Amino acid sequence: MKKWSRITPAVILALSLSMSGCATGEQTTSGNQNTGNPSSSGQNSSSDTNSSSSSTGASGSANGGTGAGSTSGSTTGSASSSTSSGGNGAGTVQQGTPQSSPQGTPSAQASDQPIKLEIKDTKMASLGTAELKKHAEGVEIKLNVSGLTPGKHGIHIHQFAKCEGPDFKSAGDHFNPEQKKHGLEQPDGGHAGDLPNIEADANGSVNATLISKTTTLDTGKTNSLLGGDGKSLIIHAKEDDGKTDPSGNSGDRVACAVMK
Repeated sequence: MKKWSRITPAVILALSLSMSGCATGEQTTSGNQNTGNPSSSGQNSSSDTNSSSSSTGASGSANGGTGAGSTSGSTTGSASSSTSSGGNGAGTVQQGTPQSSPQGTPSAQASDQPIKLEIKDTKMASLGTAELKKHAEGVEIKLNVSGLTPGKHGIHIHQFAKCEGPDFKSAGDHFNPEQKKHGLEQPDGGHAGDLPNIEADANGSVNATLISKTTTLDTGKTNSLLGGDGKSLIIHAKEDDGKTDPSGNSGDRVACAVMK
């Protein structure tokens, strides 16, 4: 009994040290699990790792990189469908912009496109075309007309977009927003609708380009050809003398085109 009591302290100390070492080992193992070591991680650690990988993938896709993880794959697939971009989520914004740009700016392109008018005689038969487009000095008017009598003809822009035969009086007077006297020879300038004479060849055809420096195709301005309900282009039977009110003694209205 005395022998057993002398051994007891040493045994107790050894057992205490042994138990302390076991506790330390258990804490180390638990720490390895919490660090998410792929070779020894548990179910919870694996779940956390997948979640982190998914978030990293989403971030990579947003920065134009190669997406990884379920979240990134879903986002990238959606962007690829809407922009028709390549795989891996690379450059989705840059590739989508050129495809949608032409559709985003149709109105801006239309304002710069030529406006084509059909010129008709008093019986509403087509004589040709006039093409209007913006010019640095105002408006360019390109004429391609046939069926006129040979020689010079007055041509003017009138105030209403109406071409009703047989006399085209529905077009109203010359376009004259500043209330000036008629004629390009006027010292202070004539009507905004006054234009240089045109000349038909022996076959009655005219291929000419005129520049109207007193009008514009920009809407919202008092001298705009497209303001209100529009205007009309009238060709007269005779030459305009450039000074006599109201139309330079240019005779009857023989052809008309509606401007809208």
